[in-house]
Amino acid sequence: RYERFKFKNWSLISKLQFLIQMSLVVVLSGAQLFVSANLREESKILAEEKGSQVANEIIDGANLLMVTGQIGEPENRKLLLHKISTGVNIKSVQLVRAQPVVDLYGPGLPEEQIRDDVQREVIASRKARITFDKDAKGAPFLRVVTPYAASKDFHGTDCTGCHQAEEGTILGASDVTIDLAPDYARINHMEVQTVLGQVALHVFLYFFIGFSVKRYVRTPA
Repeated sequence: RYERFKFKNWSLISKLQFLIQMSLVVVLSGAQLFVSANLREESKILAEEKGSQVANEIIDGANLLMVTGQIGEPENRKLLLHKISTGVNIKSVQLVRAQPVVDLYGPGLPEEQIRDDVQREVIASRKARITFDKDAKGAPFLRVVTPYAASKDFHGTDCTGCHQAEEGTILGASDVTIDLAPDYARINHMEVQTVLGQVALHVFLYFFIGFSVKRYVRTPA
């Protein structure tokens, strides 16, 4: 009853179709998964680099405001972060105050206050933290939280004098969120295009193999 479904009883065309098509499915699907995974990982690496770059821009901008005596104006600090936040794929930026700065200059603006445990952990541990997550809508993003320590020579500026803090004291941290949705959307589009190309290839091979076998291979009557 099931003899005709056994591979040995298939026609030559069916055997060739199955072997070639299944081999292609395995090879091409594996290659696509490998490439897609690498592209997503590369996207994260580039986002990490961008997050670190933005963190440097924030502290450099704040340092410039401090040197010129303009950092005391809340609007100047807001403008600095607003300009930085308009960069490509930047979802949000925040500059928070650690306790030494709060003790000296006050809590500052509401957005300059510590908002969650991640920021507290970074300030306490003195180590940057990078996390990958998704928002409520499922859009992927990369968050980079970077601590800032007082230095006697930060790009030529002595931070310890203005902040009345010992060198190495954590004065605050930046919190930068990089939007990965555009990069992932391009990767998803590439995956769809690749799948469509594979389907077209399988259809072409189906007819090509059938035509070639019938034309060039003699099968027993």
